[in-house]
Parts: sequence; structure tokens; C-alpha cells
Amino acid sequence: MALPINEQETIELKALGIGLYFQTGRNEVRIDRLSLDQKRHNLTETIVEVYEYQKWSALLIDWKASRSVTVRLPSKDGAGNSLEISLGKHQQVQPLFDPSKEDTFPWPCGTFLYEVDIGGQTYYGAVRIIPHHFSKKQFNRIAEYLEEALDGLTTNYYQDVSRSLSPEQLMGESDLLFSRWLDRSFRKLTIALDWIEKENQMNVRRHYQVESHPGRMDRQSVKWEYSFKGAVMSGTKFYNRKHRHDANLPENQLVKFRTKAILKRMDTLIQTLEQERLVFMGEQEKLKSEIRQIQSDRRSPLHHVTSRDQTLLKNKQISKEKTQEAHGLKISGMDQMLQKVKSYRQQLRYVIRQGFWNDVDDVHPRVPRSVQSRGYISFHKLWHELEESGGRKTSPSTPSKGSPLFHSTGKMYEYYTLLTIVQLITERGFSFKKDTLLGQLQKGYLHSELQGGTTVVLENEDLELHVVYEQELEHRSRDAIANGTYFFSKFRRKKPDIRIDYYKKQEDVPLYHSSIAVEVKYSPLRNIYSPDGNTKAAEQMNEYVGIKYYCPIRKSFYNRIREVLCVYPGSRAEPVLLDTEAGKFVQLYPTEDGAVGMEALGEVLDGWLDPEVW
Repeated sequence: MALPINEQETIELKALGIGLYFQTGRNEVRIDRLSLDQKRHNLTETIVEVYEYQKWSALLIDWKASRSVTVRLPSKDGAGNSLEISLGKHQQVQPLFDPSKEDTFPWPCGTFLYEVDIGGQTYYGAVRIIPHHFSKKQFNRIAEYLEEALDGLTTNYYQDVSRSLSPEQLMGESDLLFSRWLDRSFRKLTIALDWIEKENQMNVRRHYQVESHPGRMDRQSVKWEYSFKGAVMSGTKFYNRKHRHDANLPENQLVKFRTKAILKRMDTLIQTLEQERLVFMGEQEKLKSEIRQIQSDRRSPLHHVTSRDQTLLKNKQISKEKTQEAHGLKISGMDQMLQKVKSYRQQLRYVIRQGFWNDVDDVHPRVPRSVQSRGYISFHKLWHELEESGGRKTSPSTPSKGSPLFHSTGKMYEYYTLLTIVQLITERGFSFKKDTLLGQLQKGYLHSELQGGTTVVLENEDLELHVVYEQELEHRSRDAIANGTYFFSKFRRKKPDIRIDYYKKQEDVPLYHSSIAVEVKYSPLRNIYSPDGNTKAAEQMNEYVGIKYYCPIRKSFYNRIREVLCVYPGSRAEPVLLDTEAGKFVQLYPTEDGAVGMEALGEVLDGWLDPEVW
């Protein structure tokens, strides 16, 4: 039976007698069509929208037969494997996300690809995840705000599956696109270069050479014989006609110029991967050292240490071992990618350095001739595909230049809160110490996101404020002193999303004064606060009060968490600031003329920084 395919190479499911739906919340979103390939213009025809944090299921209705359908989506943990579900007569509905069982929506906002297998044939569709607690306008404002601070801060390259279900997860968007282009097009590229070389066997140029024996003669040869020079050499030298292949043509110069550009882009990708690999190797060595120290501590006599402390040490070791395992997988992935790209580079270098291409200048000709033969058409088509994909560029692209897969909205909201706090501090007369905001953020920016411990330092004449992102504190003071962080906590939860540290300058030396701990929750107030008892968020806030600091200059310990804040999106139906025994709950979300909550946060900062208060 002929498939119901339209000009865009998409298939209508209704014509197959199949109804495929995504149930999102209380709505059913029908999937009308799927694509036969992964071409962007075809996938655009298949896009359906699903809201994050709402119950999400897949539903199959088969009107003609008892067929089974397999749906594959990106895995929930962001790993290379896909999440696969089967739908059929005996299992028509399969859950994908249930908010009653899962606290965090596992897929980021943005558009990604999924696969559907029907009768042994694989089709492709695209689903767009829409933010739940923000409108589209608010979400876009947050994305623009983050991109102004640091290009690429919004995009989740680890889970960028807009074109593939198994992306290389360690690369920036441009590198990722270039890598995919190589995998898809490299063989076609070498074939096109081979075709061009064979087609040029027909391009010969006539020239003449003076030789001691007669060869091919023509009118130009006879004319030479009757010239003065020919008459002198008459009978001893002959002006013979020759033909030779002419490779150094403008159209070949353009091909070689662009091929060298592709080689240069490979060099850049290899250099980037090698640098990132070194960073991960360094992190691996650091983790190995920390794990060895914890193992040593656990083996030492701990009679005077509580069982709770021993459990915390054990959990810390397990956490670091999991991180070490994850780093190992990343390093292995980079090794495979390096080996693959280096092989591509070696093959292309070999081709371009051979006799034919060696005779071609790698310059961009002023007026390259348009040649309508198979080799040239194929090569330039591949080149234009690379340009259109964005893989030839090495700078990060912004959200407006395509359809990136964003970080989870919760992660983006954390970044938004961090930058809003920095903005409020600058509005109070503080400036960035030693570097710009961009420069300080870039120091903690690695593999598409801010790393834990990223710090923005601001100062005025008398004070220094350190805005620290997701720094995990040590459990013991001796470890904090040894690694130079000086903050520690005996409680289980000891990594606030943001910590603001206040230092007073004495003789130009900053001495610790106090801190504010900020927890960021992308959640409605009803999920994070209850007047009847502690929520999980309230328990976290209560434990942040236990954060302590050791001053290496004064040789003293300080316990000065002055405020604990919980920032959340909120709504107009609730107070902007709610003061509770666990801390202050503050709304923060963007509007057309600013943001709700900035005034309340500013008042908290003003009260904290007021020298008369302390």
C-alpha cells in the first residue's frame, strides 16, 4: 500500500488508521503527521506542544488493526540512551511524567526530536516543551536577560537533541552541529573531491616546447620555424605542440580554499575537545584525591564521632564516586570523538595534498567560474549545508538564531535570580572587582553551564560582596580550611543555590562580616510553604542557618547567616514577601517594565548592608 506522503515528505497518521496523542494535563494533543527524515523543514510540520510539570502520557488508538507502536524520546537523565515505550491493543496509554511521583520535570524547555516505529518503519516528530509557571513572553525575557550577560548561558548542549537522539554531550552548539555534519557528509565530501579530480582530466591546455626532436607540429610550430630564433636553430630544434592538464583553475581554487577552511574547523574542534578533556582529567585527579582522603578518614578511629557524622562521610564518598564515574564517561566520550575527528582530518589532508590538488592554489578566486558538473554541484551543496547549519562558526549562537533546547526552566530561573541579585547590588553603588561581569562569569562557565562555586565579586570603598553560585560546603572545618573555602556546615543540606557574603575592609583587607543564603524554587508557593508545618523547602532553609565560617586572618569561627530567602515565581494573588519562621519567601518574575520582587529583595539587601543595624 502506498504511504500518504505529501510534498514535504511527511506522513499523515489518520490515513494509516492510527491516532497518536500526547495527553498533557487534562488535554489531548493529537499528532497529525510525522516526518520520514530528520530534515528541519519536515520536522517543523510535526511540532506539537506539551507543558512542563503537567502529567504527560502517550496514547495510541488503532482503528484498522491491532498494531504495536514504539515511541522513543530522549532519556530522562540526559544520557545517550533513549526512553522507549511500547503502545498497543493491551497497553494503549503509557505515562511519561507524573507530578505526583516526580519532583522535577526531566526534559528542558525547547524543541526536541522523538522517533516512532510503525510496522518496521521509523518516523520522526518534534515536541516543544512549554514553561508552566511562566508565560512565553516571561520565559523569553529571562532568556534574553541571561544571553545579554553571557552568550550560550540559556542553551542546554548536554541534552541538545533537536536533530539526534544520541548527541555528543560535551560540545557547544556550533561544535555539535559541525560534528554531526562530518558524520553525515564526510564520505560525500571525499567522493565529490574525487569526482572533481576525474572531471578535470578533460581540462587540458595547449602549450609549446622547444625540443631536439620533431613532435606534433601545427601552424604555430611552422610560424616559429620562420622566426629569427627558429631560423637560427633550424634542423636542430623543433617547436612541438604539447597538452597538459590544467588544475589551477578558479573553480578548483575555490574548492580547495573551502576544503582548507573545513580542515581548519576540524583543528579548532580537536583543540577544543583536547582542552576540555584536560579539564575533566584534572577534575578526575582531584576527585581521586578527595575520595582517598575520605576513605582514610573512615578507616581511622571514630569512637568519639557520632554515627550521623559517619553516615555523612559515607554519603559524601558515594556522591564523589558517582561524580567520578560521570566524569569518566565524559572523558571516554571525548576520546571517541577525538579519534573520529582526527581520522576525518587525516583522510582529508591526504586527499588535498595529492598531485592534482597540490597543483591548485588555496586562494579565494575573485571570479570563480560556475561549473555545472556533478562533482562541483555536490561539493558546494555540502558546503552550503554546513553554513546553514551554523557548524562552520566557532562563536556561540543566541536563542534567536534557531531553536535551541534550553536548560531546564528551574536552572534558568536560578541564573536569572543570580543576575538579578548582582544587578541590585550594582544599583547600590557597587562595581565589579578586577574584572567585568562577563569576565567573572566566564571563569565559572564550562560545558554550557555555570559550575558550582562560580563567584561574582563586587566592591565599594568600604565593603566587598561575594555572590556565590551553588558552592557545596565542607562538613568539617578542617577540610574547609585546607581547601581555602572556609565555609562549612554540619547539617545535611549545605549547598544553597546562592550565597551572598559580606566583607568589611580594614586597612584594605576584607574581613568576613555575615551572609545571606538564597534558595531558588521554580515552584508555586503552595508547594514550598505551609503554615501547618515544614515543607522540604522550609527544612532546607532551617538548615542553612547552620552555615559557619572560619576567618584565616582573625583565626576565629563565625556563625552569621543573617537572612535565609526562598525566591520563587509567585503570582499576583500572593504577597510579594512572606516572612516566616523558616525565612523570607520572595516572589521574583519578569514583567514588561521590570520585575516583580526586585523592590522586596532590594529592601532585604538595604537592611543587611545598613551599618547602623549591626
